[in-house]
Amino acid sequence: MSGPKVSHAELERRRQEELERQRQERLRRIRVETERLTREITKTKEDICRIEDDRALLIRQLGSEAEMAVTVEAWKALKKLYKGKLLDAMDSSVPTEPEEIAQYAQRMRLLREELSAAYAAEAKPLEERIEGYFAAVERHRELSAAFDALHVDEAIKTRTRIEDFDFGMMAQSVSRGDMEADMKEKALQILAEISGLVNTEAIEESDMELLLAVANNINKAAFETSRFFEAAAQEYYAAKNRAIRNIALFEDLYQDYYAEYVVYLETLNQGRVKPIPVTPKEKYQFASVRELEEEIAALAEISRHAREMAFIRDQIDKAMAEVGYGVSDEIVFYDNQAGSHYLCDNQADGTAIHIHISDTKQMMMEIVGTGETERTGPVSAATAVRLGAAELSSLDREAMYRAQTSFCDMHPAIVEALRKEGVLLDGFRRKPPSEDNSVRILHIRGEAAEREVAVSAVQYNAQAGERRRAVGQKAAYQEMRLGR
Repeated sequence: MSGPKVSHAELERRRQEELERQRQERLRRIRVETERLTREITKTKEDICRIEDDRALLIRQLGSEAEMAVTVEAWKALKKLYKGKLLDAMDSSVPTEPEEIAQYAQRMRLLREELSAAYAAEAKPLEERIEGYFAAVERHRELSAAFDALHVDEAIKTRTRIEDFDFGMMAQSVSRGDMEADMKEKALQILAEISGLVNTEAIEESDMELLLAVANNINKAAFETSRFFEAAAQEYYAAKNRAIRNIALFEDLYQDYYAEYVVYLETLNQGRVKPIPVTPKEKYQFASVRELEEEIAALAEISRHAREMAFIRDQIDKAMAEVGYGVSDEIVFYDNQAGSHYLCDNQADGTAIHIHISDTKQMMMEIVGTGETERTGPVSAATAVRLGAAELSSLDREAMYRAQTSFCDMHPAIVEALRKEGVLLDGFRRKPPSEDNSVRILHIRGEAAEREVAVSAVQYNAQAGERRRAVGQKAAYQEMRLGR
């Protein structure tokens, strides 16, 4: 019996345990270095946000002043330039070796410090010019009636989004309020702390929204009784304690996610000429601890599956070499296909063994003819086309019938070679040789590296998921501040 053969591939228990032990040790080593790296990434983003916030209120206030137009535009351009340079410092594929991760973090730190110092030096004369002008104008400008209690309340009602919050303006409003000096100082301190917490990427979105509501109450308290302020302050301390606990938990979990991701990416890029240039999700893209936990669990399962599949593929290559076939070439028949398809060519007679491994590790082998074709239709991730018996000539079908008969003789040797390496095939379903089972697989012409990237794109999108959700306030605000 020598038609297509389907079996189930499983790793021996000891092999599975050893693979998992190796994966966990790899996780431990990588987690140490990625923790340092993510700290540098966080500091770089903090510097970007610091540049964005640098004298932002002054710049906005002077935006319509013709006398300062050149200076204001020069500072905006300077901010854009250095924010872009700091973003570029983070825009790189993550290394997978611990030593390389450490070097990457060190380079990022040195570049960040250099760019931040350069920005400060270039901004200083602009800052002095603007502050001098602002101080002169401020002496002659009366306070606007827009900051009386009624106007402030109306302005607060419009602040429904984090993007609309201006903590600088809110602090000015509080400083002009009627509360006693010590309460005013405390209110300004609370607003500064809320601003810092809200701008932490690891904050849960629900905590962020609660703190913004508290900030509104603190603002209103400037024009209310001392008792109103005391209640607002108590509300803040409760919200602050909860937010800080959740931030600490989030930060620790994110390091688990980052290390898990690097191990997965390392497995995915094993043996690839052109590594997959993808990066892990950033902290702000997770709205909650629970969402991050779900991503870690999903990624860990995908990573274990990818490592087992990589091991099986390695053993397939060894087994095929013993029967005269080349190493496996991964192919894609259509976008987001299920499982993995490989071709092991025999250059001598133009045939190949086509292997399909499903996501549940069900394996199918068949002998096929090979060839090439041009791409037709829209751009796709597909790198190969499968032709069935009805699309082949009678000569092709006859040749494939003879190849099927030969494949029947070599199949037991392949099964035995795989068994020796710990890949067990069971539950065979064999079909007899038949011209009706004739198949030819045509490679779509293109550079091998381009085909490989197409395969990796399908594999990553289908397996890692990039589970997109509606962008919440947290993500929208951070992307706005980072200029994305």
